[in-house]
Amino acid sequence: MNISINDAIVVALVSAFAGFIVQYFFKWYEHRHAAASFELSVIAEVDAILNIIERRNYRGALEKGVYISSLTDKILTLQIDVQENYCPIYYSNLDKVSLLNKNKVKDIVQFYSILASLVQDVRSGGILNSVNPSVEDYQDCLQLLDEVVELGRKIVK
Repeated sequence: MNISINDAIVVALVSAFAGFIVQYFFKWYEHRHAAASFELSVIAEVDAILNIIERRNYRGALEKGVYISSLTDKILTLQIDVQENYCPIYYSNLDKVSLLNKNKVKDIVQFYSILASLVQDVRSGGILNSVNPSVEDYQDCLQLLDEVVELGRKIVK
């Protein structure tokens, strides 16, 4: 069996090209699977946060602060103990944010950014448990909470 040099080169090029295509397909599939898995994890975390906000009635606590602070001169403070790592999936995978669906990434980043701000406001030393929180402070936090809930529902939908 005699194979010419041209035939050998063609076979080598075709084999290399086929190998490249197979590798490219597997890399593409792996990337797609990782992106889908991360997005589903973030959506599940957002849904869990929304459930906690609702079950613990955080909106009611903020409304109560607005109401009582508006009616009286009494300084009402609010402090919620929030664990340090309250969004483990998102914050442990910040390097993967670019994998998220381009139509959802803006809402997801805004959700977590606003949530982080709100958490700082209700933690020890935050504006709602400082020496003199105002009605405006409560109203601002209530607006932030409403934005978080609205964005969360949009993400989960």
